[in-house]
Amino acid sequence: MWHREKTRNIYNYTDNITAIDISDENIKIAKGNFESNKITFLAMDASRLEFEDKSFDVVITTDSFHEINPQIQDAVLKEMIRCANTIILIEPDEISVTNELFKVFDSNENHSLRIRNSLNKAFSFMEKSNYILKESGTYDDVTKFTSKEDMFETLLDWWNDVKVPKDISEKIQMINQIKKILEDFDMLDKMKIFEKVHYYVFVKE
Repeated sequence: MWHREKTRNIYNYTDNITAIDISDENIKIAKGNFESNKITFLAMDASRLEFEDKSFDVVITTDSFHEINPQIQDAVLKEMIRCANTIILIEPDEISVTNELFKVFDSNENHSLRIRNSLNKAFSFMEKSNYILKESGTYDDVTKFTSKEDMFETLLDWWNDVKVPKDISEKIQMINQIKKILEDFDMLDKMKIFEKVHYYVFVKE
C-alpha cells in the first residue's frame, strides 16, 4: 500500500520498508522510482498478507485505505493488526481538490463520502480490536509540476485505471474540466496541488 511521495518522507526514519501493492505494474513503477536496499517491493493482496504474525513494527497505509473495496476493508484491517501492534492510517481531507478532480474521471463518485465512511469503519474496527488512537494530526501535502502541460498530463495519468480519454476530443474536454477545478482552487497558475492530509496512529492496548 505504497505512495511515492509519502514513502520518501518515511524513508529517512526507518531501517527498512516493505511496500506492497496488488498491481504488478504499480510495483514495477515503484521500483523505478526508488533505488535502495532499504525498500522491498512486493505484489500482494492486502487482505491476505504473506507475513508472519507481528513481523513489523508499524503498518502504514498511505492515501489508500479509502480506495479499497468496502467489502474487504475489514479483512485488510485484520491483516494489518495481525502483522503489527502500531497502525498508521494516512488519508486525504474530505474537502480536497483531488476529490473534485476525481469527478472528471467518474462523475458519479463521491470521494469525500468514501473517505468518511472508510475512516468511520477503521475507527470502529480499531476500537473493537482494543487499539487506541495514540496520536493524530494534519499536514500539508504539496505536489509540484514543471509546467501546466506537465500538470495536466500527470493528473490524467493519476486515475488512468478509472478512465482514459478515448480520443483527442475527450482528452481536451477532460483537461478543460481539470483546468477549471484548479482555477477554482487557485492552484493552476502556481502549478502546485495543495492538500490537507490527516494521519492517525493506533496502538495495541
